This record gives sequence, structure tokens and C-alpha cells, in this order.
Amino acid sequence: MIHFRPPKAIRWIAMPLTIVLFSLALSTIMNLTLLFVHEYQEGVSGIKGLFGLLFLYAGTGYGFYILRIGLWDKLFSSICVDENRIVWKCPLRKRRTILQSSVRFIGVEAENAFNGLEYPFIYISMAPYPKEYAHKIDKLPCRDGFLKYWYTDELAAYLLHHFSNEQTRRLAYYQQTNKRKR
Repeated sequence: MIHFRPPKAIRWIAMPLTIVLFSLALSTIMNLTLLFVHEYQEGVSGIKGLFGLLFLYAGTGYGFYILRIGLWDKLFSSICVDENRIVWKCPLRKRRTILQSSVRFIGVEAENAFNGLEYPFIYISMAPYPKEYAHKIDKLPCRDGFLKYWYTDELAAYLLHHFSNEQTRRLAYYQQTNKRKR
């Protein structure tokens, strides 16, 4: 079984930074909650402290929501390939599988990110890529029959080597275009 993980910059910088930031957010919330409870018992804390604490809870909850919806899959997922299937794994998410004999399309689609840059993702699918999601691959969730993953040269080379030219036509075109740009 071969495992493909996110690019090194994501594994070494983004993943630990995300874990540290959200650990700090949780510890701050816990400390401020304990401080509020202690001051409330002494009669010092009032309604302003309660609203400040609720605002902090709402902001942290929104941050966790953004992490869960937009970033979790990108930061912590991996692709595992064995003899007859491709498996997408991500902690706290359901595993998604596609049989290699069922793969019809392997291509690259860019995600329009908030910073204006496009980040390529490889998709492996049983059906053609939906045109209404052009440059919006982040809006398509992984499911059985459709997998998406960060574009890495290792994964692209593996797919090009182990699948037919008909299946990987879009991926090969993307690689040729990138070579010309360099």
C-alpha cells in the first residue's frame, strides 16, 4: 500500500501551526472562563464580563467551524493506493473509496483561494468533472466515486504510470502545460 500525504510545507508548517493556534484558543477560553467564575463568586464580575466571554465563545466556535468546513480535509487527509482501490482518509471523517477498475477520469482542477491564488487538486472520479464547479473544487466534498487531493508531483507521477492514457489525459495535459510555463 502506498501513502500520499499533503505537500511538505503543509505537513511541517500549516498542520502544527493550526494545532498550536487552536490549542491556545482553547486554553485561553478555559482560563478566561475560570477567571470569570472566580470573579463572579466574589461578586466582582458583571454583565460585561459575561458578554465578553460569550463573544469569545462565539469567535472561537466560528474559528472551529471554518477549520472543520474549509481546512480540515486539506490539512489532515491522505490518499492510500493498493492493488485494487484508492482510499481517501482523514481523521474525524468517513473514509472514501473508489475501486481502480471503476476509475474513468483523473484530472486536475484548481481551487480559487481567498488570497487570489489557484491551488491545484487532483481528482479521481467515476464520472466527468461537473462544469458548474469549474475552479470551485473546494465546494465538492469527497465521496465514494469522487476523490480529490492536493496536487503533488509524486501522486501525479504514480497515477500517470499506473493508469491508462485515456483515464489520465487531463492530468497529463496539466503536467505538460506546467512544464512549458517553467
